[in-house]
Amino acid sequence: MADLRIVVTCAFGLESVIKRELMGLGCEPTVHSPGRVDTTGSAETVARLNVWLRSASRVGVLLGEGDAADFDQLFELVRACDWKSLLPADAAPVVRVRLRRSTIDSSRSAQAVAMRAIVDAMVGRGEMLPETGARFGIDITVLKDTASVVLDTSGEALHRRGYRTRSLPGQLKENLAAAIIQMTGWRGDRPLIDPFCGRGTIVIEAAMIAAGIAPGWNRGFAGEHLPWVGESAWTEA
Repeated sequence: MADLRIVVTCAFGLESVIKRELMGLGCEPTVHSPGRVDTTGSAETVARLNVWLRSASRVGVLLGEGDAADFDQLFELVRACDWKSLLPADAAPVVRVRLRRSTIDSSRSAQAVAMRAIVDAMVGRGEMLPETGARFGIDITVLKDTASVVLDTSGEALHRRGYRTRSLPGQLKENLAAAIIQMTGWRGDRPLIDPFCGRGTIVIEAAMIAAGIAPGWNRGFAGEHLPWVGESAWTEA
């Protein structure tokens, strides 16, 4: 697949950091909204961004946008996406809905409507998905009665690098630590001191930047189970 619309989410305020990272990875970014930066690319781009973005939260693919002033419109928008080509036949979709100033006032009902639309598109009306395979997040945001449908290709949030076995209260997230380092302009060419090092997140992320270690080298991604991305894309990334 070429010319995919790729959505990179991040913490509010980090859009400029993500833009610089995207340009460093050969992508042309555009800020779409707070906490989100869009770009375009191929399936190989999806794999590369998941493996190499240090400050992002998730990487997704925009499947559709359109009017969603009521449940009927939302259903038709979601069903119109080419789910048969996008997901494996045994996929277990997990729908997540966010409503912002929308006339649709129940995220739980919207989740049920969207899930029914996906199932109808994949196996037919009234049928059930086996859901024995990999889980895939489907993120639907309805803003002012306009909805976007995004397929999450990351799985676990990207701050989960794989070098920590558990989190503790108040612990700095790895992607935020990487963003702080990148905002200082530090590139490993001079000493870095963290006098309040705590769990060592900043210095660990700094060491990975200095050594050129990909933040996603030691973890898996939901997109590895997408047949249209392909194993070779992940191996190359």
